[in-house]
Amino acid sequence: MSRLVKKDYLAADKNANSFTYRPLISQNESNDQVGLSVFDNMCAMCAGHTLLKVVDNVELSKNDIQSLITLLEKRLETALMK
Repeated sequence: MSRLVKKDYLAADKNANSFTYRPLISQNESNDQVGLSVFDNMCAMCAGHTLLKVVDNVELSKNDIQSLITLLEKRLETALMK
């Protein structure tokens, strides 16, 4: 827990002989950081393939899919040519 406190993910409040921990970031923020960290050490050439696998294997709502389409159409304008 102390590692998470040092990284500013949790706050530790001392109570007598124990600590009470509370989150400093939301679950969504934590999920975003974990998801993005997967790509930190990945070759840029592999990121697209990995994203395709994730999208193909994760259950998504119609709203999520529409959001992805909108984002990808925007990104297509500045995408690298292979």
